[in-house]
This record gives sequence, structure tokens and C-alpha cells, in this order.
Amino acid sequence: DKQGKYLPGSGIKVDSNLNVISKLREQSPTTCLIFPWNLNSEINARIKSLLVPGSRVVKFFPTFSVEDI
Repeated sequence: DKQGKYLPGSGIKVDSNLNVISKLREQSPTTCLIFPWNLNSEINARIKSLLVPGSRVVKFFPTFSVEDI
């Protein structure tokens, strides 16, 4: 299980879906970084309704892209 552990060399914690959704609701970030590129479509569909209008979703792989919500 990867949840609760950290990405090597970055110190970024891998969190559960429920914790991420809870944090998105509480903190209302304007930028969301997506690291698991293979789950990009699924993650985008889930978080779009949680981000404030004008937010951005950034992914780095396989190519760098920024999507305005």
C-alpha cells in the first residue's frame, strides 16, 4: 500500500482519495498537480467540481500541460 508513504526524493506524501477530496474542499487550492499521468482522466473528472473556477490542473508526464478549469 502506497498511501501514507512519500515519493522518492521529493518528500511528497501519497494520500488517500478521501483525504485529498477533504483537503480540496477545505483549502480551495487554485492549482492542482497530478503526478500519476496514467490516471489523469479519472482524477480530472473527480476534482473538477471541487476546484474553484479559474483553477489550473498541471501534469508533467508524458508531456507537460496546464488545463484551466
